[in-house]
Amino acid sequence: MKRFIGMFMVGALLSIFVSCASTGNAKNLAVVKQNADKKLPLWVNTDMDYDMAQDILDYCPKKKGVFATGRGKLGDETSSETTARLDARANLAAQIDTYVKRTAETDKKTFSSESIKEVSEASLKGSRRLDRYLGPDGTVYVLMYLSNENLEESAAETLKDKEFAKHMIELIETKQITGNAE
Repeated sequence: MKRFIGMFMVGALLSIFVSCASTGNAKNLAVVKQNADKKLPLWVNTDMDYDMAQDILDYCPKKKGVFATGRGKLGDETSSETTARLDARANLAAQIDTYVKRTAETDKKTFSSESIKEVSEASLKGSRRLDRYLGPDGTVYVLMYLSNENLEESAAETLKDKEFAKHMIELIETKQITGNAE
């Protein structure tokens, strides 16, 4: 029985590695392997997209969306979780900023940095925590999620441009743009 479980775990990890590699995300491949070695949840410290989320989360939201992770380690667990949530929300905001900027470049549009920041702030109101993990060293890790529907709605309302917001979501879902600032 132990051998079967061990083979199952190896198979599951192998499928995740193949999934990460097939999407061209070598960084995630290394991170997932490192997480498995450290016995951390596979989502910790990854640049997860919806396809990867479907592969590694048994509680993946039905609606496509944007994911971000955060971590915090302070004197107590409550403060650490607050810090982790702030970190994840900052990472989510950075992705949204990048999405808006890259779509604007594609569409040859110009938005002020203030407008872009307003899209991030408005969108974050719809974000939610999907998971939380307390590491053995007291570090709290959180996984945050924002649906593409919420992002589109916030962008359309804030920028007063429904077509732009719709196009941004199309670019995200077809992986023509990423939220990683590279």
